[in-house]
Amino acid sequence: MRPLLQRYGLELALCVACCCATLLLDGGRARTELLWGDEIVSVRAIQQSLGGLIEHRYWQGHSPLYFLLLKLWIFVSSGVDGLARPSEFLLRLPPLICMGLAGGLLAAAAWRAWGIAAGIVLLVLWLGNNLVERYAVEARPYALLLFFLAAAVWSSTRLWLAKETDRSTANGAIAVCSRILAAATIPVGVIAFLAMEACSFRIRGASSYIRFWRHRSLVVLAATITILAIYMPAIASKSANYWVESFAPLSWQSLGRVAQSIFMDRTGAGDLQSMGVPAGLVMAAVAVY
Repeated sequence: MRPLLQRYGLELALCVACCCATLLLDGGRARTELLWGDEIVSVRAIQQSLGGLIEHRYWQGHSPLYFLLLKLWIFVSSGVDGLARPSEFLLRLPPLICMGLAGGLLAAAAWRAWGIAAGIVLLVLWLGNNLVERYAVEARPYALLLFFLAAAVWSSTRLWLAKETDRSTANGAIAVCSRILAAATIPVGVIAFLAMEACSFRIRGASSYIRFWRHRSLVVLAATITILAIYMPAIASKSANYWVESFAPLSWQSLGRVAQSIFMDRTGAGDLQSMGVPAGLVMAAVAVY
């Protein structure tokens, strides 16, 4: 027990402090605010059978992971009756805890990388951020995604700072699993980690540590691409008749129109209209880079 406290005492202290501060700052709102539209979706999801929950959430373009975890939490904390009529606070307690843990892990990563001042400043900025305050009290999957992202940043920081002197199996497992779980929480998590892991291949060197880092990236990339392939049929099915698509279609043509509006509309030069699509391709290439 003592070696674990020596190894992770900073993380434990910052996570406890951030969770307590989050509960103090936002716990009252979580208890008193009425549920709104998207949170009602979460309530209806956990009231379904396991099979119905998975199928319905999937074909709505959502990952079932968060809703399954929420259903398990409500069942464990308040039983079958709780699933029928869950309380607002119990629904929102997991996001509150996830936001607290995310802030603590990010502060610990900054502390270890740049010193005590960086860690404290990051913790203060996290607790004072209005988006953190917003999503900490929403029974939706965003706080869970942020927790997995923070765990990925923290574990990677520990591994990178230690390099050859420390081959922690636990940190390596967290560095892999947190990324995969983030990708499995919300479809946008896949894109975040595809971009993050692609950067790993720019690392030069032939040491055993660099090889380990690249192998870790290959595992994560393979898993996230697989998750994206699983998501795609549901996303394609939903986007076909989704009202948002009438305003912002997910297509190259749409990207071209956006670029055309940015680069061409002010010129009034009709003969330059065809430049919109190439401009869109350039924007996409820059974004990928």
